[in-house]
Amino acid sequence: MLAFPVLSFSQNLVRRRESMSEITHCTRIALRKGFYEGLLLVDEQGRRFNVTGARKLRTLPPRLTFGNILDFIGGNPRYEIELMFAAGPPTTISLEDARKLIFDSFRNEKYLWETMVDFEEFRDKITKATSLQQVFSIFKEYHV
Repeated sequence: MLAFPVLSFSQNLVRRRESMSEITHCTRIALRKGFYEGLLLVDEQGRRFNVTGARKLRTLPPRLTFGNILDFIGGNPRYEIELMFAAGPPTTISLEDARKLIFDSFRNEKYLWETMVDFEEFRDKITKATSLQQVFSIFKEYHV
């Protein structure tokens, strides 16, 4: 099915994800606010997976960090969820279509992206990329 790493597109955000647990572990608020409705996952092979929703499998114990314990106590525990994929096989996505989705995020979340210290350099490298594999490498290089 999914070949990791993937680019995850949801609610105008795009991130590189290295494993299924990075996608299937979320907070109660993220699940309730519809983060997984319309989630799009793109792997390095150019396959596009459309997620139609998610359902809670179980509540995860808080990790022993201050922020996670506060979230847990404050009513925003972390969940393990199951993804629901659109029927049928994954479709293909071109480099240009993937780049369009990334640049849509840059436009729609302008202030978030511009807080990135080396955003212009990152954006320029994405613009010049000649393959999806290069795009994935750039996301890894910039820890996005």
